[in-house]
Amino acid sequence: METYTPNQIAGTLQVSTTMLRRYEEQGLIPAVPRTSSTRFRRRSSG
Repeated sequence: METYTPNQIAGTLQVSTTMLRRYEEQGLIPAVPRTSSTRFRRRSSG
């Protein structure tokens, strides 16, 4: 499993990090497991 920052994910999806958090809160995208530092999010690359 690779590790991405919220900025990397938002950039890939072409949305702001604020929108990324809102989409996750609203259930529009699945909740993403985070590392203990909470700076990084883990997602499978497939």
